[in-house]
Order: sequence, then C-alpha cells, then structure tokens
Amino acid sequence: MVNRIHLADAMQKYPDLTIDGLAGDRRPDFEGRRAELVAAQDGFERAVAWLSMVPRRKSPNRDAGHSYGLKHAAQKWADGYIANGALIAAAVHLDFPIVQCPSGINCWIGVACERKWPSRGDR
Repeated sequence: MVNRIHLADAMQKYPDLTIDGLAGDRRPDFEGRRAELVAAQDGFERAVAWLSMVPRRKSPNRDAGHSYGLKHAAQKWADGYIANGALIAAAVHLDFPIVQCPSGINCWIGVACERKWPSRGDR
C-alpha cells in the first residue's frame, strides 16, 4: 500500500521537489509548493499505480521518458489529475532511474517505449 510516508521519503531524497517538479527552490513560494505536493497524495497514488505497470529501463529514456509527458499519459489512464511533482515522486518511490532535464523542473525517467505503457483498458 502506498502511503504518505512513501511520498515523504521521495521528497526527502529530492529536497527541491515540489508540486511543479524539480528545482522548486528556484521558484516562488517554495514551502507552499512543497505543501501542495504533500497534499497531492491521490495523484501520487495514481502515478504509482500507473508506473507500477510500466516496464523500466536501466537508464532514463530521453526519447519518451519526459516527466511532463508521462504525467499526461498517467492522467489519461487514471482518469484523474496527477501533478508533475507527484509523477516524479512516484518514479523515485519505485526506484526508476531519473535525471533532471536542463529545464530544471522536469526530468527524464527510465521507462520503456510508449507502446509498452498501460492504457485505459489496462485498469
């Protein structure tokens, strides 16, 4: 069972992680954005459920593993909102390899190619 401790652990591993994604310490209202991520438990759980069905790679997928794109795929599957930061926290919790994108807020995640991702029919 996924719980608040799992989300807190991911946030401890990445102290700049907020509801928006990584590098939150460079954005306004850092503490408020961290609190919003803590409150996004439902989205975190949806992201964990989806990512649990996604085959992983040993290294981040720079072609199809962009956190912002993955959050949209997971949202479509879950039929509910998932914040970028919640998707990243779920990937950290599940030990997917990640590397921060140059944009700072997003990251590449070690997921298999898109054709192997679960879709709505897989729920």
